[in-house]
Amino acid sequence: MNLAMQATSTCPRCGSVISADAPRGLCPRCLVSASLSVAKPKKPSADLAAATRPSLRVIGDYEILEELGQGGMGVVFKARQRGLNRIVALKMLLLGRWTNPRFVERFRSEARAAAALRHPGIVAIYEVGEHEGQPWFTMDYVPGPSLADLVREHPLPPRRAAALIRSVAEAIQHAHAHGIIHRDLKPANIILDADDSPRITDFGLAKEIRAASDLTLSGQILGSPHYMPPEQLSGRQKANATCDVYALGAILYHLLTGRPPFQADSLEATLLQVLEREPAPLSLLNPDVPADLETVCLKCLEKEPAKRYASAHELADELDRFLRDEPIHARPVSRAERAWRWCRRKPALAGSFLLILILLLILLIGSPIAALRINSARQRAEANAIEARRAQYASDMNLAHQAVQDGDFFRARQLLERHRPAGSAGVPPAGVGVAPEPSIREPLDQVSGATPETARGTRALPADRLKADLQTPPSPISHLRSAPPPADLRGWEWRYLHEQARGEEEFTLGHHTNGVSALGILSDGHTVWSAGWDNAVRLWDLRSRRELALLPHPHQIYHAAASPDGRWLVTAAWLRNDLGPLRVWELSTRREVATLAANFWLGPNVAFSPDGRLFAFQTLIPHDGFHVWDFESRRELAFLESNPRNNIAPVGLAFSPDSRTLAYAAGHNGDVLLWDVATRTRTHRLSGHERHVMGLAFSPDGVTLASGDIGGVLKLWDVAARRERGGFTNQGAVVRFAFSPDGTLLAAGGWF
Repeated sequence: MNLAMQATSTCPRCGSVISADAPRGLCPRCLVSASLSVAKPKKPSADLAAATRPSLRVIGDYEILEELGQGGMGVVFKARQRGLNRIVALKMLLLGRWTNPRFVERFRSEARAAAALRHPGIVAIYEVGEHEGQPWFTMDYVPGPSLADLVREHPLPPRRAAALIRSVAEAIQHAHAHGIIHRDLKPANIILDADDSPRITDFGLAKEIRAASDLTLSGQILGSPHYMPPEQLSGRQKANATCDVYALGAILYHLLTGRPPFQADSLEATLLQVLEREPAPLSLLNPDVPADLETVCLKCLEKEPAKRYASAHELADELDRFLRDEPIHARPVSRAERAWRWCRRKPALAGSFLLILILLLILLIGSPIAALRINSARQRAEANAIEARRAQYASDMNLAHQAVQDGDFFRARQLLERHRPAGSAGVPPAGVGVAPEPSIREPLDQVSGATPETARGTRALPADRLKADLQTPPSPISHLRSAPPPADLRGWEWRYLHEQARGEEEFTLGHHTNGVSALGILSDGHTVWSAGWDNAVRLWDLRSRRELALLPHPHQIYHAAASPDGRWLVTAAWLRNDLGPLRVWELSTRREVATLAANFWLGPNVAFSPDGRLFAFQTLIPHDGFHVWDFESRRELAFLESNPRNNIAPVGLAFSPDSRTLAYAAGHNGDVLLWDVATRTRTHRLSGHERHVMGLAFSPDGVTLASGDIGGVLKLWDVAARRERGGFTNQGAVVRFAFSPDGTLLAAGGWF
């Protein structure tokens, strides 16, 4: 489609772009406005019309019986011809000598045109005359109804509509053969007789094909706009037979759908539709219309006369083929043809769409090229990143191997964990027959705390491996950090070093489905207890390596502690949006015997005094601090306030070996307070840390107190002298401590 070859010009009134063959050189809107602005003959007022009607009930040989209807320039009566005693219709021109001479001539022209036609489908003219200066003529009386009356309630069945229009087309062909064009065909001008046959009437706008004048005012709109072809409106072409073919198609459209092909709220809008738009498909308005009949109807309504049926006879033959169920000759208009017609009617808008189409084509062609280049750059970047990761992997494996050789298993595990894909949950690469890595990073003879991310196994560890394995447990907020999983670069060397860095673990007791939060060994030396995030505490026998019992809980277990004599176990529940209780279990009977409290949000710290008389636990809400309880009486002895800035982290808490002193962190200022159990008073303050203390532990002899803060600073204190003895730094926050039995070694664990 080459729109650039379509010649265009501009409308002299509004400047719009129009095609070079636009009628009268005007755009459709200006053309309609010009036509509507032409002075039209006014319809006579009712008073004046009544004044000019004949005062007698007899006109010549005709007796007036009743008035049938009144039009713009005439009135029709039902009359009886006395001489022949027959009923006729008598049409008389109104206004007499005041009538426009052109109206008189047109009235006589109608009589001559109809009188020249003798066809069963055309109302016949009998006699023409004049009464008191007013012309009249008589014709067949057809009682009706008209086609307009017939479709007022609902459309006609398709075959009946086709049969009626075929008969009308045959009658119009007879008129065309005698040189008469009707020019005002519409449903109201086609009346059904007693035999249900259509009869054409009202030739008031009829035109003789060979006549030099059509008796119209310059620019005047002739006909009914709903059924008038575009060329009749624009005046770009002399009226011919295709004008009536168009009107027949419009009438057929009305009969099939119950409405004309074009209708709007105003005359101007209707005329614009006739000029610019295509009629809506009949099947949208009436799905029962056959496709062949729709094709015939739309061919009649073509904007260009040359594309319609050349004559009413061709239309009648086409409808006859449809009624005989034979193939019709017309073909539906293709979508491409519809688009081309629209472009010819709206060249400016079509040009804009063409420009947009060209831009879209540029985008469609250019976008894949740009995407290909971007994808290539991304692939190169990914390849470079993988190469860098491979180089880092090789370097870390060498360092991990050296760490294993040096016995620094913690450092080796650090290097290996850098290359574990996210979401692997501690499982080595496929094909390696090794157990999951150890995850208990606390001394088994101490109360331990952890989070849902603590590893899922419960393992017995030799004492000489504790220091390497207890330095840095996972952070309780590590589950909040996430990253897209990288490609797994691990090979056999990773699996080999992973196995070597496992240390000297002897066996696996079992597991909790969601991880272990706390564990310990009871005083009998062969029973292990473990609390998990799977709402259970499990008891294990080290000798048989089997599970002894399960203590179910309604909620996840945040922390737990066993009494030094192994008789009692206290568990702290984890409720994200509520206050959790402390539950007391008697391990010999494995029954819950008491609930200590349920009016605060528990923190991650729970401890028994070495003599088993006292029990202390951390709370966060409503008050940050420690509650000290007498375990036997189940009553609170004291509340020790502590106010760390980060209240989700553990706060240091430890009993001295003789159970006489309780050390706890004062708050975010880094001080450590000593509380005398006997007098229930605070005795001393140890100042030296700059950030809040998370871990505290007494040496076995009670002489030394170790403290560690969130910044990784560790300090040793002389308890008797209340002064600092020394200190060192850790790689991360210090959370837990454990002295060796002889007090010469200190294991520290924390977060990175």
